[in-house]
Amino acid sequence: MVAREGNVTAAAEKLGISQPALTRSIRRLEDETGFRLFDRHTRGVTPTIYGKALLRHAQLIDTECRFASSELEALRSGHRGQIKIGGGPFWGAALLPRAVARLHSLLPKLQVNLQIGVNNVLHPKLLDGELDLVVSAAPPRSIAISGAFPLYSDHDHTEPDVCP
Repeated sequence: MVAREGNVTAAAEKLGISQPALTRSIRRLEDETGFRLFDRHTRGVTPTIYGKALLRHAQLIDTECRFASSELEALRSGHRGQIKIGGGPFWGAALLPRAVARLHSLLPKLQVNLQIGVNNVLHPKLLDGELDLVVSAAPPRSIAISGAFPLYSDHDHTEPDVCP
């Protein structure tokens, strides 16, 4: 939240805690990691290279926690819940409509939100936790996406068999 807001006071307000409490938490984290995580300026803060690296991991952890929470809620309520799926232009037209129809037949109480877009929009949304799943061309190697795996390879010359 601090990195997104660029200001400790604004982040503290959004989190519902005091600015001194948030500042102490940041200092404890910096002490624990041994790295300065933010450059402090008169008009706010910006993450250092170390802060940016830690932020990427924190976003992945946050996404995994959301997945766990969603899974637990689905189990508790009999497969009820919501999934937000992103699809690249090809996959959004070729595969996802059949897959969503099959998913709906298996889990009729599941609400599916489908967003079709280009990879440079979908992949950041996945990393930020705005999407739960993206079916698209593989992300660049520079983007580490936890749990990414290929459904299809151009070298296979076969169509994916996800919706028999």
